[in-house]
Amino acid sequence: MVWGKVPLAKMLSPYIYATCCWGIAFAISIWISRYFVPAPASMFMCAIIVSAWMGGLGPGMWAVALCLLAFDYEFVPPVHSFDIEPDYLARMVLFSLTTTCIGCLGSLQYRTSKSLRDTHDRLVHTVTMLGRANETLQRENAEHRRVEDKLRLSEAFLAEGQQISHTGSWRWNIDSHSLFWSDEHYRIYGYPPSSTPPDPAAIRQRIHPVDRDLLQRTVRHAVETSSAFECEYRILLPDGTVRYLFGTG
Repeated sequence: MVWGKVPLAKMLSPYIYATCCWGIAFAISIWISRYFVPAPASMFMCAIIVSAWMGGLGPGMWAVALCLLAFDYEFVPPVHSFDIEPDYLARMVLFSLTTTCIGCLGSLQYRTSKSLRDTHDRLVHTVTMLGRANETLQRENAEHRRVEDKLRLSEAFLAEGQQISHTGSWRWNIDSHSLFWSDEHYRIYGYPPSSTPPDPAAIRQRIHPVDRDLLQRTVRHAVETSSAFECEYRILLPDGTVRYLFGTG
């Protein structure tokens, strides 16, 4: 059964606990009163304080009501009746208010301590999770550095292999008209390595006049049909040197 969003059993459990505390205090007080000097006030005070400390104001007031009934019927003259004398009424009210205040202060301290412990546990859990995440990031960074080192080494081997074999590579983005050349491709065309790629007009001027139209038709056909191409052509360097190239893309 659910009352609002709180289960009824969970809502009633502090009151059941307060009733149990009162019952224990009542039984002990009856036993003490038979063999020793009666001390119900001390026992009931403990019951009220514990009930308020564990459950709050509501269970504490419930324990007060039970204790007042027990006082009135069992310990305050006339015994075994519910006719409390005025002289005892003020003392019972003062006793009830005092124990309830003490219990509420204890309840506040208990709940504050519990909240601090819960906050500490959450912080410890968060720090643990952050530590694990940091370790994971460190491993990922180490892996990234390892991959980057391998990539730089591969690029170095590729550049060395292109220089030995006189093979240049290039990449052309048709949409953005961006062009990338490898260092050896610059050397083949007679440009300093790692400089800015020349514009298409300058590249066209380096191509032998006899081969310009052939190369242009071949590349245009590859672009229009999204197909690969191969073409043999010549280039003219500024010093008049003719180089024979085989282009593929």
